Parts: sequence; C-alpha cells; structure tokens
Amino acid sequence: MRPALRTTLGLLLLGCAIAGCSKSGGEPAKGEKPLVGGLGKRLAAGPVADLKLTKDGAFATFLRNPKRPAIQGVSPLMALGELGVATLKDGVVRFVGQGVSNRPGSVLFSPDSKWLFFVDGYNAAAESGTLRTFQLGSAGEPELRGRAVSFVTVSPTGSAFAFVDGGVLRVAALEAGSPPRAVATDVSTAQFTPDGTLLLVHHRTSSGGALERIGVEGGRPAVRLGDAVGDWTLSADGKRVAFAVKSATVRDGRDLWLAQLPDGKPARVVSGTGPFAFSSDSAQLARIEREKASSIGNLVVGPAAGGMGRKVAERVGDFSFAPDGKAVAALANYDEQQKWGRLTVAPLPEGAPVELGKRVTTWVWSPDNKHLAFNLRVFQPLPSVDLWLYTRGKPAASAVMANVYGYDFGPGGALYLRSECTREARACSLERLDPSVPGARPMPILEGIFGFRPSEAGNRMLVTYARTDAETYDVAVLNLKSSVRVTLEERILLPALFADPQGNKVVYLVSQGERSGLYLCDQVP
Repeated sequence: MRPALRTTLGLLLLGCAIAGCSKSGGEPAKGEKPLVGGLGKRLAAGPVADLKLTKDGAFATFLRNPKRPAIQGVSPLMALGELGVATLKDGVVRFVGQGVSNRPGSVLFSPDSKWLFFVDGYNAAAESGTLRTFQLGSAGEPELRGRAVSFVTVSPTGSAFAFVDGGVLRVAALEAGSPPRAVATDVSTAQFTPDGTLLLVHHRTSSGGALERIGVEGGRPAVRLGDAVGDWTLSADGKRVAFAVKSATVRDGRDLWLAQLPDGKPARVVSGTGPFAFSSDSAQLARIEREKASSIGNLVVGPAAGGMGRKVAERVGDFSFAPDGKAVAALANYDEQQKWGRLTVAPLPEGAPVELGKRVTTWVWSPDNKHLAFNLRVFQPLPSVDLWLYTRGKPAASAVMANVYGYDFGPGGALYLRSECTREARACSLERLDPSVPGARPMPILEGIFGFRPSEAGNRMLVTYARTDAETYDVAVLNLKSSVRVTLEERILLPALFADPQGNKVVYLVSQGERSGLYLCDQVP
C-alpha cells in the first residue's frame, strides 16, 4: 500500500523559549526547584520518549528509559524502552511491556480507544517481536497474541484485528481470549475495508507480490487481484481498490489496475502510471500517466469506476484532492531538482483549470473546502518564500505575506502562519488571518514561537518555543478569546498534546535530569 499523498502540511509540532507565568502546579519532586511554568503534575518519573494519545484523550502511552538497539544498520532515531500506559483521568500509570520500539506501528490503539496493541521484545535485526493486546482501563494483564509479529492492523469498526506472525497473516476478533485464524502466508501488509468485512492482503515481493482480497469471517476462498503489485489504495467507501502492477509495455514501469469490491474482476485502467489516489468522496480516481518509469507525467482525473479521464495538468510532480473531492490541486511543469511547479486547481468533474502561481513548493486545503493556501518562491527584488491564498471559485489567488515558514488552517477556517523567523526558522512570529473577511491582513498573536497546535474546539492554542541551550522546548497555552498566554513547562520533548477538545488538559514529556518524566496539566488557564 502506497503512503498517502501529501494533502496538508499538518499542524506544526510544538516548542517555547519564553516563560510567561510564575505559578506552579502539582507538587514538585523532592529537591526540585520551582520552574517558571511548572503547572504540570508528574505521573511517571525517568527518561521518556515517544508520547502517544488515544483518540478520546483518556489514555497516553510512552517509553521509559529508551535506548538505541546495540546493532548496526538501524536508524539512529530508533529506541527500545519500557511501555507505560497512563490513565489521564486519575493519573494511574502501569508498565505493560519491555523492549518496545518507537518504530511506527509498534504501538497502536483501537478506533474506539478501548484497546492497546503493542509489540514488545522487539528484535531490530528481524524487525519483529511479541504482539500483545491490552484492554485499556482494565485491571487485567496484556494478552499474548503472536511471537514473531512484523505488522499489525485494526479494523475501522473495532471488531477485529489482523497481524503478520512469521509471515502468516492471522485474524482474530477484538475481544479477550479470541483465537486467531490463519488466512494467508508470505504476507507483507494488509488492510481492512471500512466496513471491516474484507481484508486486502499484499504478499511479500519474494513470493511474487500478489494482492488478494480475503473475507474476514471466512467461508469464501481468497481471490487474487493481481501479481507483482507495488502501490495500492482503497477508496474511502471501500467499494474499489486501485493498484499498480509491473507493466507489460513500459520498461521498468507500472500499469494501473482497478477492481470493484467485493467480487469485481480487475481491469486495467492505463499503461504507465505514477502516483494515484481516490478522491475523499470516492467519486474520482486521479493518476499521473507517464510513458517512462522515470519521467513526470500528465495528471488525469476520471471516474472512480474506471474508464477515460480528462487531462488536468502536464508534467505533474504532486497532487491532492480538496477535502470534499470536488477539486484537485497539482504542481504542473514540475522541476524535480528544485521541488517546485506551477500550482493548478481544477474543479471536478468538469471545469476549467486555474493556474495560481509559479515555483510553488507546498499547499494545504482548508477543512471547510473554501480556501487553498500555498507557499511560492520569489527571487526579486529579494529572495523570499511567500504565502498566498486562493478562494475556490475565484479567478486568481492573492498574496498574504512574504517570508512565511509554516502555515495551516485551524478550526473555523482561520489561517495560522509563522513569519519573521530567526534562528533558522526556530523562532517566528505567529499570526492569524480570517479568510472570510475581504481584504483582511494577518494579525500578530505571539513572538518567538517554534510550533503551534489549536485545540479541536478552536478556543486555545498550544505553542512551543525552541530553546537555545538544549534540544528541548518550552510549552505554553494561549487562550484565543482572552489573549492570555501561560507557560506550562520548560524543557519538554515534542510533541505536546491537548487531551480534550476544549484544550483543558495537556500531556507532555519533560527531559531534564531528575525532572524527566510524563506530565499532565489539567488546570489549563
């Protein structure tokens, strides 16, 4: 399965070098000096890393005493540690696993935030370990599920999970004591359909790289969709899967195939394809068509059911759909060396494309589908990276500000941006623009920030400041209604996370000698 196309820049991770409050919260550990900030309560002490949070904000996981594996060839960022689980309602912490990795996929939660999946005793050389499941909030012990597990996935419905154990894909109901059922061998990865009834199974390249569909409940034989499959992706409604197979006509290239689920026969869409994706409404299928494996091609968008599409832009290097699936943005005439192109937006399924700017490097759609913000490079009269804003349906975009490094839309459609940066863009001014107000200009909010993250409700902003004396950050919360900012803590590790929609709780990791540990601030101003 191919990595998701870049559709947003994502909200920046957080930091802070400016202290703004002398209050203290909780009880400092024995011998500690009061901090500027110090509003958090330590839930677990010791060196920590890899903070994660359940979707509902009720539980957090982290690694205690993380250490790099003592073998060569692994990433210098990899660490193994003791897995801790914190119940944020009462601050109780349990340690449930040893030798757990910070590798993506080693720690997962079920969609309903009731179950934790983790791989402990991780063998970095074999890239596998022991899979255990743990019911969050229970007094029970983690349950052993597999001993040489290299991949885990959870059904979107929360009813089942699947894992690859020694190359064998097994499926089990998501409940205590459920026996796993072997469904395929020589498996690399797998994915549930949104309704949880089917598994798309990708076999290892060494065994042919086949893609199959398998019923989760059993009773029907597996159906092979294609051999020598590379990238593949499911439509959001789970009714179709698109996949690339080794091309019969393009040397070293791939052809795009499409299958209707559950029982449709695969059909070739086009010979010679690059990246491809379904729109979020599952109505459109976009692909970069190219004649050579190494060349940039034309962006063609057609119906998700397959068939002919229309050419939207030429020599495209990247593209993304609007959240509603009714428009697509693409970097045309792409310069592979400079990583920029002409940003073109086309309404779907029909409508004339609009060229918004040259030398565009990044862009992001607003969640309400009304706007598109993008960065472009300027060299005259002085070099800069400028931020522009496009309102859908308009004939052109408008300039917002010069020298902007990092931007994103927040709840309610507000556009937040970092400008006037110093220290290699580690200290910037945070500004806010209301795109719904004609002619509005960005308004400064804070100075010297590194990253920002608004609460889900949009009433608070979590900001971080990069320190100059260590690779750590200070974290503060800004009340967007009262404009009051309060520093929560010094010397944290990224990220710091809101643990509730209103932004009343913040969880973070501190890295400073005896003060190190997992902290929770549940009295956010």
